[in-house]
Amino acid sequence: MTLMSIHKDGRSRWRCTAKCYEAQKKKCQCCCGGMNHGRGFDLAKAKTLNLSKSFRERWGQEHPGEKIVINPIQLELFDQERRIKNA
Repeated sequence: MTLMSIHKDGRSRWRCTAKCYEAQKKKCQCCCGGMNHGRGFDLAKAKTLNLSKSFRERWGQEHPGEKIVINPIQLELFDQERRIKNA
């Protein structure tokens, strides 16, 4: 499940996925900058959704042509699917 991604020229370039937020050891180098590393899905999701507007704007200024994409609807659908499977 991708929590956020960095897009450049309309294409996804870097993503924060389970490889990061479910990590046990090695530090990853994904677009979250370590914010979600090893935190587990629930905490990583909360941290991602709470990213401040200023953080996203700063990223855009420091990395021209790149945009952080966070899709809360996708995360909500994933949560619903997990609840159905665990019921």
